[in-house]
Amino acid sequence: MDDSLTAQQSRFVTEFIRDLDGSEAAIRAGCSVAAARQFASENLAKPEIQDAVARAHRNRVQNAVTDRDLVIAELKKIAFADVSKIAPWNSSGELILASLEQLGPDERAAIADITRSPGGAIRVRMYSKLDALEKLARYYKIYRDAPAEVTDDLSSEERIGQMRRQFAALVRKATGNVEPEPE
Repeated sequence: MDDSLTAQQSRFVTEFIRDLDGSEAAIRAGCSVAAARQFASENLAKPEIQDAVARAHRNRVQNAVTDRDLVIAELKKIAFADVSKIAPWNSSGELILASLEQLGPDERAAIADITRSPGGAIRVRMYSKLDALEKLARYYKIYRDAPAEVTDDLSSEERIGQMRRQFAALVRKATGNVEPEPE
């Protein structure tokens, strides 16, 4: 944390950023209930504690951003996974399962599980593309201005295509690229 802080002060800073409650942070840092309020008040007035709290808070915010970015990246892997890379057709027109070495991290991330039936058939279950697209659409607020028209007569593939186009339009808008998506 900070070499100028005592172990108890470092623990106090760590505990304080959890809920911003000085007295509770002091208790969790080892102070008695009777001394907690005084300890918190005195320490929060010290510039070195204030600096440590600010640094810890920045780190916490940065970690939250990193965690959020990782979640979004995983959702994108699921939403835009190409099943033909996981189970391509060979030259004879037979569906085959790609080997683990042939799959990249994006394809592997989209696989929920692989099972073998008693008869030997292999079943690959993918995470739901539609669920991932819906979560991304909510995160990027695609539906904020104009909710997607979801009708019962659209197939899942058509609905996924519609969501991909809307997502691509949002990305273009966010990046300043106003060129229409090629058909």
